Amino acid sequence: MFLILSWSTSCNNEVSMQQVAEPNDSTVATVTDGMLEIQVPDGGVMKGQVRGGVRQGPWTSYFADGAIRSRGSYVDGEMDGPSEVFHPNGMPLYTGQYRMGVPVGEWRFHDLDGVLIKTAVHDSTGQVREER
Repeated sequence: MFLILSWSTSCNNEVSMQQVAEPNDSTVATVTDGMLEIQVPDGGVMKGQVRGGVRQGPWTSYFADGAIRSRGSYVDGEMDGPSEVFHPNGMPLYTGQYRMGVPVGEWRFHDLDGVLIKTAVHDSTGQVREER
């Protein structure tokens, strides 16, 4: 079962205090565990697992037409592992890696046709050390 959250502010990893309503139910609940589906203002959705009130495991967001907008994973509410974000046409916008919420290593940015336009290399603290 999915719970649905109306999303009106910027993304926040802490969802335990977010107020949500179950489908076809006017009652309000607090999500602490289970699958969560978040409606975003442009008609898209984000889906993933919540444990202990924070995001855990893989999360995927979708454009309103159902195409994938982004994919990433969370550990204890922090992005951790590969992250991919796509243009609406399905081509990659950027890809990179997080380590406990910090961007690390090489991040690659692409135009609408998938052509690489920039590479940024982050150190272990998330600082950009090199751009090409």
